[in-house]
Amino acid sequence: MYSQINNNRLKNKAMAKTKKILYYTVEFDFQNNGECDEKNGNKTITVYSIVNNKPKIFCEIESFNELSSENEIQTYLDNNGYENEEFEFEIL
Repeated sequence: MYSQINNNRLKNKAMAKTKKILYYTVEFDFQNNGECDEKNGNKTITVYSIVNNKPKIFCEIESFNELSSENEIQTYLDNNGYENEEFEFEIL
């Protein structure tokens, strides 16, 4: 029993190490209505990975303001060959 618990702990640690972190920013698009700038309903999500201790753009996603940025990133990953990998997302 003890060795099974130990094996489970090792598996959990190994799984935690394989989870990758992606960082992202959200930039809202604006348009001028003649008096001031207003959000136009669109946003750009820029996703970064860390390569050699430096941020590198992983992808850019055009989306709508009302959609979850993290869901949009996950959809991008699922549709571009990363569906079997686990990622954490952190907003910058």
